[in-house]
Amino acid sequence: MAMAGEPQSGPRPSGPPGREPSASAVFAVAVDLVQHLGERQTAAIESAGALVAARLMSGGTGYVFGTGHSRCVAMELAGRAGGLALMKELVLDDLVTAGLASKQDLLDGTLERRPEAALTLLDGLRPEAEDFFIISSHSGCNGAPVEMAMQALARGLPVLAITSLEHSRVMPSRHPSGMRLFEVATQCIDTCAPFADTAIPLPMGAGVCSVSSFAGVLIAQALTAEVVRHYLAAGEPPPVLVSRNLPATE
Repeated sequence: MAMAGEPQSGPRPSGPPGREPSASAVFAVAVDLVQHLGERQTAAIESAGALVAARLMSGGTGYVFGTGHSRCVAMELAGRAGGLALMKELVLDDLVTAGLASKQDLLDGTLERRPEAALTLLDGLRPEAEDFFIISSHSGCNGAPVEMAMQALARGLPVLAITSLEHSRVMPSRHPSGMRLFEVATQCIDTCAPFADTAIPLPMGAGVCSVSSFAGVLIAQALTAEVVRHYLAAGEPPPVLVSRNLPATE
């Protein structure tokens, strides 16, 4: 499915050329990225928040999925104190636990490249009509995230993608369809993370200061706040999780 209303990717959120790697440089990159996301992605997050709130308030469940370091974004959306209770994470680790894949496949990235990994995770899952999927992938090219999105759409469910458009647009897909996540998803939120993820280049051609996880987590929190805003506007208590590590109350 071609994505309508594709959000702007904008310039790389890195600092000026020649910025030396340092703690202060990382903080400067973070400040630039936060401002960039606020300017370019607030409308996309608001749109996604309206969709998520409507489905949750209608009794739906959100299924979240991320592989590699993008899993931290899924973890931020499901089972997180201050997060929404009606979100469930789908985890590649479960395939290893069940003996359906090796730990090495998980650690070296092989598993996230396999479309069949998504099919196995979905086996036995019976989503309802009001459910939805949120899929996070920096590159957006691997087989498992793309297949997960395609399977959700085949079930008539919307898919929200959290991905780097700058990186994904120049990456060939590892899915047999040739599609990347942003090309499949119903809606897309751009992390604005640069190609190769690193925001501070090094003289030898590599880089440091990877920002996709930071950007994804920030987007997840902004999306959660938008959903809660809709609950409060409707006069309904938001289904927010409370930390298990608080003093017990009598």
